Amino acid sequence: MLDKVKWGTVGMIYIFLAVPMFYFTDTGFFVGQYGIMYYYVFAAGITIMGVMAFLIKAEVIRLKCLAQDSIVLWMPYLFSLLYSVFIWISEYTGVSTITRGTFFILYQLIAIITAAATILVFGKYAPWMQLTAMCIAYIIHIARTVITYGWSAFAREYISLIRSFGIRTGDVARGLELHTLMFAFGLYLTYIIVRGQIRWWKKILILIPVLLLFLVGFKRIVFAGLICASIITILLRKVKKDRKCLGLLLAAGNVVLVLCMCYNLFVASGLYERVTTYFNIDTKGRVEMYNDTADWYSISPGFTGHGVGFVSRSLSDADRRGSGALHNDLLVSYIEMGFWGFLIWGFLYIIWRSWWFYKFRGKDDAVLFIALIFSCLVTYSSDNTYYYFYVNLSLANMIMSYRIEEKERQCEYIGIE
Repeated sequence: MLDKVKWGTVGMIYIFLAVPMFYFTDTGFFVGQYGIMYYYVFAAGITIMGVMAFLIKAEVIRLKCLAQDSIVLWMPYLFSLLYSVFIWISEYTGVSTITRGTFFILYQLIAIITAAATILVFGKYAPWMQLTAMCIAYIIHIARTVITYGWSAFAREYISLIRSFGIRTGDVARGLELHTLMFAFGLYLTYIIVRGQIRWWKKILILIPVLLLFLVGFKRIVFAGLICASIITILLRKVKKDRKCLGLLLAAGNVVLVLCMCYNLFVASGLYERVTTYFNIDTKGRVEMYNDTADWYSISPGFTGHGVGFVSRSLSDADRRGSGALHNDLLVSYIEMGFWGFLIWGFLYIIWRSWWFYKFRGKDDAVLFIALIFSCLVTYSSDNTYYYFYVNLSLANMIMSYRIEEKERQCEYIGIE
């Protein structure tokens, strides 16, 4: 364990790297024809910190535990890449689509490695170090906005945004609606509430500033995810017997996977448009995007998909709604992976990983994992958060750091050394 002086120095270095990583949410530079976001550069710096920490402390058990968890977390993405290779070959897919799809997958590996590096340095404190950096970065954004528009304008729109539950937004609110960062804050809200091994008063102390910052950017769908995560957490923790708990966990995973497929059918059949029209719900262009892309797929066992990167590349080329995002990652995954590919991906993403964490890490880890995954899946239904770097970085950090010291003792006990 690093002494207090060294730990403080290392902490300052991390903050120096992590704050700009979370501050530059959508800016980067080009190397040739390839764009590189600034946050990947700072993530590389944090990864180097992790490597140096390992070389100094040589915590082999921790590294092997993190390596196991990292492989498990990345497995659905790896499957998507391998499956897409066959689709790309059979459909003679263009190089630009293949490049985009491959980088989408590799970026998630970078997120997982960065999280592992943070845990190598800070252990169980890693998610809180990350949260501190996120808060500092967003407070800087808020300060710049206040300087530009004035404190009264900021306060007026902030209050209006909360009262309208995220419906009324102005120039100030829109300027602070940093999507990738807001969904990461939203995941932290879920993490703080459902996480075990933390006293209630500590949860409140952490929750209040995180909630206040999240409400500046305000993503309503996050609260739906939080409710789902809380429900599954309560149900699973009430079950005391291991077999029953594991059975309930796997049953819940299967039900959610079926619901994901049904949701795609709900959109494809036009019911989504009918329901939102009937209740006069502003979908912010989602209905139009779904209609524009309806000819790209069919809900049928014979549909094989187009491979990762297809939707983003196609939307960018067509300049539909001005972005390469469909704002429905469940549908994107179906379009790109096909009927059976989507089911296998869902099995790996939800069910297999939940079973693995229950089997090899214990009930507490599995409950936390599936709660966070349920929260993410809810956001996937109306946004494009599946490939968000900050979200996957946060998810990996939360899961791999949880009970890290207990996991190390467990690995050592079963001879993984």
